[in-house]
Amino acid sequence: MNKNNYLYLLSTMFGYTAIVMFNYFVIVYSHDLTKADSLGASLFLLIHIPFVLFGLITGIIIDFNSKRKILIISQTIYIIGNLFFALLIYTTDNQVYISNYLFLLSIILGFSFSFLPATRLAIIGQLTKDELKGKMTVFVNLSYIFAFGFGPLFVGFIKEYYPNFLIPLIIALLFFISNFLLIFVKLIPLEVKQFVSIRTGINDLIHYLNQNREIVYLLMLVPLTTFLLGPFQILIPTYGETIFKLGDSVKPIYFLILAIGLGFGGFLQLVLKDVKLVYIIFGASIISAVSIFVFMPIEILTLNILIIFISSICCSISTNYLVSLIQMRLNEEYRSRILSLYSILQLGVSAVLGLIAAKVSDKFGPVIAFQNFGLLLFVFSILIILIFRIRNFNLDLRLKKQTL
Repeated sequence: MNKNNYLYLLSTMFGYTAIVMFNYFVIVYSHDLTKADSLGASLFLLIHIPFVLFGLITGIIIDFNSKRKILIISQTIYIIGNLFFALLIYTTDNQVYISNYLFLLSIILGFSFSFLPATRLAIIGQLTKDELKGKMTVFVNLSYIFAFGFGPLFVGFIKEYYPNFLIPLIIALLFFISNFLLIFVKLIPLEVKQFVSIRTGINDLIHYLNQNREIVYLLMLVPLTTFLLGPFQILIPTYGETIFKLGDSVKPIYFLILAIGLGFGGFLQLVLKDVKLVYIIFGASIISAVSIFVFMPIEILTLNILIIFISSICCSISTNYLVSLIQMRLNEEYRSRILSLYSILQLGVSAVLGLIAAKVSDKFGPVIAFQNFGLLLFVFSILIILIFRIRNFNLDLRLKKQTL
């Protein structure tokens, strides 16, 4: 790890914090407008739909263009959108106008967002040597974890004590800082590749995956490791308000606890190099599922915080372990496209399950929603183990030694 890597991680941290703040603000602001979770979950889904639909195409574009320019342009679109959002909140109280703008903004930023996750990971190939790519991937994920915990906390604090229009302004500022830092990151030059058609790019990717079935099986595990991410983001604000009557400045503490657990799990994963894949992925998923199903209905704040902490540790260990395994097996020529697939599975599943969680919460309450998703995760984990055993996939994979 050198100064250049830390500069990129700092840029990533500012960018991710801005994204998380925007997503969380859209959810809680929409809840203020409608007193229900469905609008926020629908907007959350809209932001991710373009990436799910066009992720492979964006992966090809990323592979054959400057990754730095793609990041800067995508984040600049976020800056412009949030500046207009702040202006709208400041100048009108019309809920219809604001709701319509949020739908339009979510669609526009969805296309911008479709370039961000895979590019953030793919650019690691131009930052460091092969043996450090797994570790850098973990630290990029830890940057998101920091944002996931502190982003909602910042939004909650500002929302409690200051006007709402300040939040989009601060989000725009964070994106600007991220772009500014990115300008000074030194990247290893790659050989300029001749751009291929979308069809050719997809066909080449399919051929590559057919020759590397292990990567295909690892990608199939992505929904399992991120199963609770969407429901957590949607349900936690409502859960804190409904069950424990928490205010705007206090509800995000759940996300802070979640982030601490995710961060701890990320560092813990770095030392679990000798543990088999089957124990990491499925053990973590089953522990999370049982904890949420059994204990989340118990209305004791300290117990709830403990369960979220444990679940976040398990989620982080399995997610970082899996993405590190994938990164270490990729050919540089196909890295962006594979990581786009990874991000499609991760974010697409999160968005869809978040919307389903909102629908269940609106009808039956957040406690029933949490229980249902805990049960589904348990069943899904057992089924995946059985399917992989039948298909003779090697579940005994291990990571190479990693150092801090």
